[in-house]
Amino acid sequence: MPIRRQPAVERRSEPRTTILQTGLIDEIVAVLMEFGGSAHRDSIILRVAARRGLAEVPERLRRDLMNAFDLYCAGAGDRERLLWLPFGEGSRRWALTPEAFQLAVARQSAGMAVDSIVERIPAQMASGTLG
Repeated sequence: MPIRRQPAVERRSEPRTTILQTGLIDEIVAVLMEFGGSAHRDSIILRVAARRGLAEVPERLRRDLMNAFDLYCAGAGDRERLLWLPFGEGSRRWALTPEAFQLAVARQSAGMAVDSIVERIPAQMASGTLG
């Protein structure tokens, strides 16, 4: 009988599609840019809800954002990581990595949109074409 392995990250909600997770990560990145690159998890979640026009944060949205962040951090390689926990495991401060923040600021300074950053920045970071 095979031994069932536990997932690397405890899921807070049901698995969702990669497209949905990418969209949630894009929203997290956009809010982190508004906050200067890092902020408390609850502040980020509140801001995402506000950007969607919601007065309160639905529990499903909270779980989905936390799950997307955790799954992203668990699955990203070191060279292409956009997000991290700057104070280590168990902290509630979410942040862009210094490299991702530098590239996002450079894109904004050049008049380029930071939308869909999840698709573009890791490739530029891995190829060494930051800024």
